[in-house]
Amino acid sequence: MRSLVLDGRIALHMRLPAERELASALGVSVATVTAACDLLRESGYAHSRRGVGTWTALPDGRSPTSAASMMSGE
Repeated sequence: MRSLVLDGRIALHMRLPAERELASALGVSVATVTAACDLLRESGYAHSRRGVGTWTALPDGRSPTSAASMMSGE
């Protein structure tokens, strides 16, 4: 997910699917998706508000690496 955000394949500030929905789509357990989302939040690649959702982000000091993500103004 980090690579996808950095190279612009997943847009910044894009809302991610709910953890249960994502787990079902990927065919993995909700616990696996929850752990992955926790890691993304801890490393600055996502931020969440309980009951509202999770959005993609970049950690402080990082910038997008592709022209597509730079053109989006991020």
